[in-house]
Amino acid sequence: MNHLFRWWRILRPRPLLPKPSLFSGFALCSEVTAPEEDELQEHSGPILPRLRDPILDTVACLIKVGARRFLSSNRFSELVSSLAPYHVDRMLISLKGDADSSYYLFKCLREQHGFRHSRFSCFLVAHVLAREKRFRDVLWVLRSLVEKEGVGSATLLCEALWNEFRGWDCNDLIFDMLASVYSRTELVDDALCILFKMRALGFHVSILTYNQLLYNLRHTNMVLEMYAEICSSGIVPDVHTYTILIDALCKQKQLGQALAFFQELRGIGYRPCIVTLNSLMSGFCKAGSVNTAKSFLRVMLYYGFFPDRCTYNTLIHGLSLVGSMDEAMDALKNMKLDKIKPDLISYNSLIYGFAILGMVEEAEKVIGIMTGEGLIPNYVTYTTLINGYCRKGDIKEGLRIREEMILRNFQMNHVTYGTLLNGLCRQGLVHDADRLLKEMVTLGLEPDQIAYCILMNGYSKQGNMQKVNQLFGDMCSKGIVPNAFAHGATLYGLCKSGKLFEAMNYFESLINSEAITDVFLYNIMIDGCVKFGYVSEAVKIYEQLIKAGLTPSMVTINSLIFGFCKIGSLVQARELLETSESLGLLPNEISYTILLDGYCAVGDTEMMVQLFNQMEEKAIQPNVITYTILVKKLCEQGNLEKSFHFLREMCRKGISADPVVYNVLIKSFCDQHDLRMAIYLHDEMLRHGVMPSPATYHVIINSLCLKGKVEIAEELLDSRVKQGVALDKRLFHLIMSAYCIRRNIQKTVVLFNKMKEVGFRISIADYSVVINRLCKRNLSYSAKVFFVMMLRDGISPDEEICSNLIQSFERGGDLNSVNALQAKMIQCNLDWFYARGEI
Repeated sequence: MNHLFRWWRILRPRPLLPKPSLFSGFALCSEVTAPEEDELQEHSGPILPRLRDPILDTVACLIKVGARRFLSSNRFSELVSSLAPYHVDRMLISLKGDADSSYYLFKCLREQHGFRHSRFSCFLVAHVLAREKRFRDVLWVLRSLVEKEGVGSATLLCEALWNEFRGWDCNDLIFDMLASVYSRTELVDDALCILFKMRALGFHVSILTYNQLLYNLRHTNMVLEMYAEICSSGIVPDVHTYTILIDALCKQKQLGQALAFFQELRGIGYRPCIVTLNSLMSGFCKAGSVNTAKSFLRVMLYYGFFPDRCTYNTLIHGLSLVGSMDEAMDALKNMKLDKIKPDLISYNSLIYGFAILGMVEEAEKVIGIMTGEGLIPNYVTYTTLINGYCRKGDIKEGLRIREEMILRNFQMNHVTYGTLLNGLCRQGLVHDADRLLKEMVTLGLEPDQIAYCILMNGYSKQGNMQKVNQLFGDMCSKGIVPNAFAHGATLYGLCKSGKLFEAMNYFESLINSEAITDVFLYNIMIDGCVKFGYVSEAVKIYEQLIKAGLTPSMVTINSLIFGFCKIGSLVQARELLETSESLGLLPNEISYTILLDGYCAVGDTEMMVQLFNQMEEKAIQPNVITYTILVKKLCEQGNLEKSFHFLREMCRKGISADPVVYNVLIKSFCDQHDLRMAIYLHDEMLRHGVMPSPATYHVIINSLCLKGKVEIAEELLDSRVKQGVALDKRLFHLIMSAYCIRRNIQKTVVLFNKMKEVGFRISIADYSVVINRLCKRNLSYSAKVFFVMMLRDGISPDEEICSNLIQSFERGGDLNSVNALQAKMIQCNLDWFYARGEI
C-alpha cells in the first residue's frame, strides 16, 4: 500500500487544489511525467507500472465525453474486465477534488461491475466525501470495505489508514467512523482494536461511536468498563449513553445496580427519556417484580411522559408472566382508552399468560378479539397456543392447531416441533413423537439437539434403551454434539431398565472424558443407586461430586435422604437435612416430606409432628403429600380428630386436598362405623371442588350396605348417576348383592337394568355376581330369571354359574330345570360332570 502513497505524494498538492473539471485528472496519464526509476525502487513494495499504460491512455481519451456517459458506454464495458485495482486507484486520484465523480465511479464499479476496490481507493473516497461532510456516503464506503476484509482485519486497515493518509485533515474522523462501522456490523473486537489505535495516536472518539460499542457490549460484563472508558476520556455521556447502560444492566438482571444508577442520575438533574423508563419496567417485569415496574408509571407522569405502546406491552407481558391475567386485561383496556392500538405483541403476551395457567379457552377468546380487530395470528400465537394445550395434557388439540398452521401456510420450525414432541413424550406417546420426528425430516427440517434430547428422554422414561441408543447414534452421525441432557437420557434409561452397572460404567467414562460439568448427571446416578438400594454407592458418587468442585443441589440431598430413609438410617437422613444449610442449600417441602414418610414407616408419630412443626418455623409450606402422610398415619393409630384437624388446616392454607386424603379419612370413619362423618366428608369434597373417585364411593356404599342402609346407598348412587359422574360397575354389584341378601329380587332386577341404562357393557361377571348370590340363598327361581336374561343378552354361561344353579335346583327338587340346564350345557360345550362336582 505504501507504493500508492508514494505516488500520491507526488500528485497530491498541499493544500488541496480547487475542484478540477469532471474527470479532468485523467489527463495526468499523458501530461505528468513518471517518477524516476530509482525513486520507485526505494519503495519496499511491488513497483507500480509506468504511467504510459494502454488502458489508462484509452480511458483518458474517452473520458473527455463526460464521466457518466463514459461509464455507461459500451467501450467502458469492454475495458472494465481489464481494469486492475491500480488503474482505479489512479482514476480516483485524478478525481480527488470532485466528490460526486469519485463516489459515482467507486459505486458504479462496485455495484454494477462487481469490482473489488483496494483499501487505498476506499480510504481515498472516504476522505474526499468526509471533506464534503457526506457522512452517510462515507459510512457506505467503509461498510463495503469492512464487508470485503472481514473479521480480524482492523490491524491491517489501521496500518493502511495511518501510513497512507497520515496528516490528512479528516483522518481522525475516518478512524472514528471505521470503528463505528465495525461496531455496527457487530465485529466488536475489531472496533476495540481501532479504539486502541486511536487512543495511541491521540485521536478523540466520538460519543456516537462509544454509544454504538456500548450497545454491542450490553450483554457482556465489559459494558461497565466501556462506560468507565467513556468517562475517563473526557467525553461527556449523553442521554443515549445512560439509556444504553441502564438497559444493559436490566438485561443482565443487575436490577439493583440499574436502579441505583438511575437514582444517582436523577440526583444530578438528569432527565430520563421514556426509553430508559421502559427498559427499567421491562427488567423488573421479567424478574417478576411487577409492582416495582408499575411504580415507573408514576415516574413517567412526573416527567410529563405518557405510556406508549412499548410501555403497555411491557406491563401486559410482565403481568402475564406472573399470572395476573385480570390486571393484564385491564392494562389492555387502558391501552385502548389511551387510543393506542394493541398489536400482536400485546395479544401474544396475553395468550402466553393464559396458556401457562392452563386457561387455553381464555387464550382462544383473546385470539377471537385479536382477529376481530383485524390482526392475523402469527407463528408465535399458534406456537404459544400449542404449548398451552400440551401443558394442559390435551395433545389432540395441540396437533389440531398444528394442522391449522399448515393450512394457513405457516412454516413449521424447530420450536413448534419441539413443543409438540415434548407434549407427546410427557403423555407417554413416544411412538407418535417418533413419527413427528420423521415428519420433520420429510419436510426438510433436520432435527436439532433439543428434538433428539426430548425424544431420547421420552424413550428413557420407558426404559427403551434400544431406541435411546439409536437416537444417540443418529444425533452423533449428523455432527450434533451430545449435551448433558443426551447423556442424562442415556443414564436415566439404563437405570430405568434395571441396568445400573452399565449406567455406572457409562457414568465413569463421562467422568474420565471430563464430559460432566453439571450436577444434573450426578443426581441421576445418585437417584438410580438409591432406588436399587445401593445407598453406599450413592454416597460415593456424592463424594465424587464434591471432589469435582461442583455444588450439590437440593435434588442431590433429597435423593440421599430418601436412600437413608429406605434403609432405616433415619439419624443419618436427619443429619444430612440439617447440614444441607451449611452448603448454602435450603431444605424444601420435598426434603421434609421424604423424612416424614421415613418416620411414618417406623411409626414414630412424635417425630413426624416435630418435623412438621419445624417446617412451619422455617416458613416451609407443606404440600398435599406431606399432609396425606400425616393424616394416613394418624388414622392408622385411630386419632381421627387430629387427622380431621390437619384436613381443616390444609383448606385454611389454600392447599387443595386431593381425593386420596379424603379417602383415607372417609375409610377410617367408616371403619369406626361413623357414617355420618364419612358422608359429611363426601359433601365437603364436593364443596371444595374435589371430585370423589370411584374408591370414595366404594368405601361409603360398602359401609352403608354392611350397616343395612341399602336404600341410602342406592339413593347416593342414583344422585351420582344423574349428575353424570363416572362410576365403577362394582358399586352396582355391592348394592345388588345387598338386595340379594335381603331377598329383594325386584330391586335387584331394577338396579341391574339401571346398570345397563347407564351404558355399562354387561358381561358374564355381572350376571355371576347376582346368580351366584341368589343360588347361595336358595332363591333358585330368581336365579333362573337372571339366567334367562343372560341368555337373551347373548352371553353364554360358564361352568361356575351352571354348577351353582344345578346345586340350587337339586336342593329345591327342581329336576326339570336340572335336565334343561344339562341340555344347554351340552349345547354350549360345557363339562356336565364338572358342573355337578363329580370330577
